[in-house]
Amino acid sequence: MGTNLIYLDTFGASGGVGRVTRELVPALSRFTPVSVAGCSHVVASLRGNLPADVPLHNLTPAKASLRRLSYEIAKRKGSPFKNLSTYLLSVLRKRFPLSPLLVNFPQLLSPPRETLSYSLLIYDLNWLSYPENFERPKEIDSWCRQWCGGADFIFCISEFIRTELIERYGTSLEKTVATPLAPFVNCGTSFPDAAVLQRFGLHDTGFFLYPSVFGLHKGHDLLVTSLKEANRTLPVVLTCGRPELASAPSTAYGSYLAGLSADFAALEADGKLVILQGLTDAEMSTLRQKCRAFVLPSRYEGYGFPFAEAITLGKPVIRSEIPAFQEIAERHCLPGNDQCTFTNVMELTALLQTYSHSPPPTVHMSAVQWSWLDCAKKIHQCLIESI
Repeated sequence: MGTNLIYLDTFGASGGVGRVTRELVPALSRFTPVSVAGCSHVVASLRGNLPADVPLHNLTPAKASLRRLSYEIAKRKGSPFKNLSTYLLSVLRKRFPLSPLLVNFPQLLSPPRETLSYSLLIYDLNWLSYPENFERPKEIDSWCRQWCGGADFIFCISEFIRTELIERYGTSLEKTVATPLAPFVNCGTSFPDAAVLQRFGLHDTGFFLYPSVFGLHKGHDLLVTSLKEANRTLPVVLTCGRPELASAPSTAYGSYLAGLSADFAALEADGKLVILQGLTDAEMSTLRQKCRAFVLPSRYEGYGFPFAEAITLGKPVIRSEIPAFQEIAERHCLPGNDQCTFTNVMELTALLQTYSHSPPPTVHMSAVQWSWLDCAKKIHQCLIESI
C-alpha cells in the first residue's frame, strides 16, 4: 500500500466487535503496516490484546468517556471541530496525511461534519431489530446512514449485513463489500483441563454451553422459558454472568434484566443453569471443548462467533434459524450436517431434552473456507483502489 493503514477503533477489545479488531488487525498487518488509534479508554482496552509491534495512538485525554468528550468539543468556544468524530479524524489526518483510514463500528459517534476520506467496518445493525438495547436508536440509525453516505468503502462482516445496508441506506453495490469471516476463529489453544470442570461442578460432555453477552437479541428469555418447560435436561452453562440491574434501572431493558435475574436464580436452584463470568481463555477453551453442544438461541446476530467456534471444534450446535447463522451454515457446513435448528420454544425444549440423553449430530465443515487473511486481503485490495 506504500504507507500505514490507520485503524480507528471506537469500541475496544470486548464482545464480538472487539474480537474482529483482535483478529483482523494482525491479519491486515501481513499486507501493510497497521496503526490502531482511538479514545483513551479504547486504546487502554486494546493494550495487551494486540501484537506488541502494532502501534497504538491515544487521541484523547485519559479517563474521558465518548459522551463527555463529545459534549466538551461541541461546547468549546472557538473550536474548529463540530463534533468528536470530526476531531478524531482531523487529528489523524494531520498525523498521517497520506494513510488510508478504516473506521471500526462508527455508529457510536456522530458522523464528521467535514469531507474526510475514510472507509468503514460494519459489524451489525442491531438497533434496527432491537432498539430497546440502545438509548437513542433513531439517532444511531441516522448517524450510520450519514457515515455510510460519505465512505469510500463499507466492509461488512457478512453478506447478510451487506444486504441490510444496501436495502436500508441505499449504499452502492460497488462500495458495499462483504468480507465474510471464517470458522477458523481462535478458540484457544489450551488443552482441556479436568480441574476446570471439577471447579465448576461439571462433567465431560455433561452440559450445554451458551457463550454470550446480554441483550434482548441474544434470546436468554427463550432459553429460560425452554428450561422451565423441560422435564430433565443437562445444565446449560452461561458465561455472561448475572444481569447488572443497575445498568438499566428504569427502562424496558431493565425490566427484562430483572425478570431474567429472578428466573436465573430459580433455574440454578433446579440444577438446570450454571452461571459463570470472568473466565480466563484457558477456562473458556476447556468449556468449548468439553460441552455436549453449543446452544445458540439468538434472535439476531451480525455474524455469530460462537457458531463459528463450534464448527472449528467440530462440536454440535443447537441454534435458532436466523439469517446470520443460516449464512454460516450454508457457507461452511457440509450439506445435511446442520440439523439441530429451531424456530420456537417448543422445538428448543424438545432438542434440549433429546440431546440430554443422546449425543447430537456433529457439524462438519466444508472443504472451502475463508480465513482472516482472506478477509484482510480483500480489505487491503479495496483500500489500495481508494488511494
